[in-house]
Amino acid sequence: MAEACEIAWVQGQDLYSASANRLLAGFEYTAKYNTGNDVPYAVWGSCKLTFNSISTVERGNLRPIYEMAFNHYVKRRSLPAPSTYTAIGKIRPAGAAFQCDHVGFGTLLFTL
Repeated sequence: MAEACEIAWVQGQDLYSASANRLLAGFEYTAKYNTGNDVPYAVWGSCKLTFNSISTVERGNLRPIYEMAFNHYVKRRSLPAPSTYTAIGKIRPAGAAFQCDHVGFGTLLFTL
């Protein structure tokens, strides 16, 4: 999502601020959980399957995805992103995103 928002930003459209900065909320939630903190979770389910707790699979495995969003929300917009900053501190400098669906190298590309 951050990549799509960044492309739109360069083209003059602000998707980053959609739904009251929902993307930032998602980055903060993910970063907070993956840096070892508790986050709120609501049981979710359908008629076939129910998820009673948040998954611990891959918890703490920080992918190099945080720099682009941090640059936009904190550097461009002066909004707080403390959990995102904590995650960045654990993986900086962000290298290649091996076996992932994003570009990586965020420290090089997006740190002002």
